[in-house]
Amino acid sequence: MGNRPAAVRVLRAAGWIIVNLITAALLTEAVLWLFFPLPPPEKYHRILRQDLPGLKARVLYETNDLGFRSLSMRSARKPERTLRIFALGASTTMQINQDTADIWSAVIERRLNERFGPSGWRIEVAAWGTGGDRVFTRARFVREKLPEYDADLVITLEGINDLCWNGGPGYSYPGPEARIHALGAKDRKLSKRFKRLKGRYSQIYRRLRRMQDQREIEASLKSGRMIRYDTDSLKGNTRNYAQLPYAKEPARDPDPYVEFSEGMETLLSDLKGRGIPAVVLGQPVLWKEGMSEQEAGVRWFYVDTTAGPVRPSMAWAVSEMRRYNERQRQLAEKYGAVYVPLDEQLPKDLETFFDDCHFTDAGNRHVAEVVLPYLEPVVARLLEQRASSGGS
Repeated sequence: MGNRPAAVRVLRAAGWIIVNLITAALLTEAVLWLFFPLPPPEKYHRILRQDLPGLKARVLYETNDLGFRSLSMRSARKPERTLRIFALGASTTMQINQDTADIWSAVIERRLNERFGPSGWRIEVAAWGTGGDRVFTRARFVREKLPEYDADLVITLEGINDLCWNGGPGYSYPGPEARIHALGAKDRKLSKRFKRLKGRYSQIYRRLRRMQDQREIEASLKSGRMIRYDTDSLKGNTRNYAQLPYAKEPARDPDPYVEFSEGMETLLSDLKGRGIPAVVLGQPVLWKEGMSEQEAGVRWFYVDTTAGPVRPSMAWAVSEMRRYNERQRQLAEKYGAVYVPLDEQLPKDLETFFDDCHFTDAGNRHVAEVVLPYLEPVVARLLEQRASSGGS
């Protein structure tokens, strides 16, 4: 009984500490919201100044509140009489070196609206991906995230990262389900709803998340999992590439082609299971036999092997890219998707590419011109189905 007053005092003191902490947090939130607000973690805004042939000197790389690059998509909920298309890929889809209006998915959106807009339909195209990531990142997105957005059609652009930046020292492939599970382990630490509430209502959370993301970016850059390719970085990348050991036919055991094949199959199988049509773009590259000295001078995509990164022979690189694209064609046929032989139809020159695979502004327009004849019949068929079913 004699210890009760002391215990009460301790509880009261703890209560005051908790109240003060909550009050301080609420006041901090209020000040941050009023005077120093940050956008949601998914939204990104960066002005890039560059000096690269075929690109604007100043561009704005930005994503919307949902993490997409899009001219029109603003909400997870799809508006009425809207057809929603997702372009999924890595840096050749997100295109950090272009304004949103100049990337190939945005060019496609404008052209589709010019054709189908008079019929009363609106076409939304949103690009999503992460530079440097491989196909299983998109396979996981299709399985776990895409259902939130009521997608009508998906375009994929995959291959270059799986070919080049997989299979390094210590590489192993545990299988498709284990790969997807590992990619989602971090996000599963908190429930989807709780994370979204924090990002929506807490400026403190947004700052902590930004600090964490920055640390992860720096760690990825340091480890080589991520590489910058702005003007200055590209010069360093090409110099570093030239110093790598040459390999006529890089030895890769286990062969990461198996992981790419199963990743694409997982992605296309899940889309078919959801009843979402797919258009598969064969990965285009600058690579070709008989490259000019200037063309060879912009190359920097090394190939990972268990012994470390190497410079592959051009014959091997061309053959491997053809093998990866042929597998995409086979899988597209298997799952009823449309395959676009983009690598065969784009000019392999410096008017189209500014390095191994990234497009110039003209290259983005050319991608759209090649893809549209394959895409428009799919869109027309989807709109006819909507009209016949009375859907909106």
